[in-house]
Amino acid sequence: MLTLEVITPTGQALSVEVTSVTAPGVKGQFQILDQHRPLLSILGSGSLRYQGAKEGGELLIRGGVAEVNAEGKVLILTDEVQKLDSLDRERAQKIKAEAEAAFSGGYFDDAELDRLHQDLIFAEAVLSR
Repeated sequence: MLTLEVITPTGQALSVEVTSVTAPGVKGQFQILDQHRPLLSILGSGSLRYQGAKEGGELLIRGGVAEVNAEGKVLILTDEVQKLDSLDRERAQKIKAEAEAAFSGGYFDDAELDRLHQDLIFAEAVLSR
């Protein structure tokens, strides 16, 4: 079994025992299973899915970092989490509008361009549900 913890700047969003985690990496999804080697990965925005012994779940995350340690703890640090049963579409629309407005404003370094792109992915994931 793995222990999945999802942390945002406002506190812990989830702590649960799971058998697998599927996360949105910046280069595509990846899966974490029991006995996974230690890992540190940058996350993209999108769907974070997990499966427990009896049931699973899904969250929408806005970028971040994933760490898997040798003891089977999966730590997700993310800017924002939205649960599927309480999506904040108004907030997602605001994030999308701000990112689109920023894109029309000029030139960006790679980091800023990546952040804006991840904001759009997150907003669209929320708005498409």
